[in-house]
Amino acid sequence: MFENGHLSEEELALYVDAYIAGDLNEIPADLISHAKNCDECANKILSIIEITENLSDEDKSSKDETPTNSKGFFFKKNYFLQMAASIIFIVGAGLIFLQIKQTKNNPIKQYSEVIDSTISSIDSSLVMPEKNIQNTAQSKKDSLKQFKEVKNDNLSNNQNLLAFAEDEQLEKLVERYSDSALRGNFSIKSKSIIEIKSNELLKLEWNNDDKELLILEFFDNKGNKLFESETSESLFATDQFKVKGLYYWKLINEDFDLVFCGKIIIK
Repeated sequence: MFENGHLSEEELALYVDAYIAGDLNEIPADLISHAKNCDECANKILSIIEITENLSDEDKSSKDETPTNSKGFFFKKNYFLQMAASIIFIVGAGLIFLQIKQTKNNPIKQYSEVIDSTISSIDSSLVMPEKNIQNTAQSKKDSLKQFKEVKNDNLSNNQNLLAFAEDEQLEKLVERYSDSALRGNFSIKSKSIIEIKSNELLKLEWNNDDKELLILEFFDNKGNKLFESETSESLFATDQFKVKGLYYWKLINEDFDLVFCGKIIIK
């Protein structure tokens, strides 16, 4: 997919099209993840977006003067800036000459005043391009910040969807044991599906009058075992579930028979 560890030209174009269209959900999640974590690719995407918007704006005013690429556009701006500076300098020099020629009394003092006034005028005329450059740089930083915020929001939504995705095999077991009626010598008190907040204590209950040794196993929503515990009591509590998502638990008797399978949703 990636070329030399970065997005290819096709992938950059795909991302830019989706970003301009305001619909990043239509592109692969791994492409979004790479753009978020790779500053080089993120800067490329932002530059392409800026060039695309500049081309679109200038195309409305004059198709013949549309820059073909960002580098050509940059040099063209520098060329006009240099031409403007040259014209200002020539005009300033002319003003100096005319004012010196008209000065008769105290020529040295007036010559100095003319020089200072003209230089100040030329300097002030060159301030705007510098401010424009600073404003453009700030605008680029703001756009990059907004761009990353959009990526973070989309990535967060995708991660939430993955955290609550159901495991097919465990879902079948939950459905099978959804009725908490008597199963052998056990009576399950806990609901088949338990919903709690991340800062709450998880409590599981059943009847175990004979004090039989029981095994509890806990799984994530991909079927990976997280941990297990043994008890001969009728109540088990844990605070290990702090991350939002979907989890499963199994209750197994001392003969290693599955007694119950339930579902845990951490909100």
